[in-house]
Amino acid sequence: SDDAFGELQKQSPFQRILNLEETFALQGVASVGDQTFITLRNRQSKKVITVNDAEANELGMKLVTVSAHRPETTKVTIAFAEEEVEFAYDEKSLDSSNFVPGRKDTIRRDKEGRIVTSEELIKKYYTMTKEQRSLYHKWRDQLLKARPELKYSEKRFPMAHKAIDAAKTGRAMPEIR
Repeated sequence: SDDAFGELQKQSPFQRILNLEETFALQGVASVGDQTFITLRNRQSKKVITVNDAEANELGMKLVTVSAHRPETTKVTIAFAEEEVEFAYDEKSLDSSNFVPGRKDTIRRDKEGRIVTSEELIKKYYTMTKEQRSLYHKWRDQLLKARPELKYSEKRFPMAHKAIDAAKTGRAMPEIR
């Protein structure tokens, strides 16, 4: 019947995720208020999804536990399809090639393993005028709209440094790609 065929199209056995660990890589862990979020990157499509501990996401994944102290020891457990699957950062996730050389405080973590904005970036932000901050906020909002996976990623910090420098000197804001 048409109803059965429609249901088969929505939940095709040919498009289902068979092995979560092979399909996704752990990309980030963050806490917002009393909720914990993780981001997973699809290894093939590079699409980033968010999983939290409050409710299941659109794929039916829900965060169960996080043990985060340092990136190399972080482990997260996700409930998916009546199973629990454990993730850890892989070597590519820990690649620091996107960071600005010489900035020792680019990545700091709190006791829960969450990424904390560097003191250098905070100080630089507070030296901006109201107009410069407004320009920076507009750029940041556009960036996060275009690249939502950066919201909880340390990869946003070098970009923020460049954007603040541009706002302070009157140069063009960095291109958002």
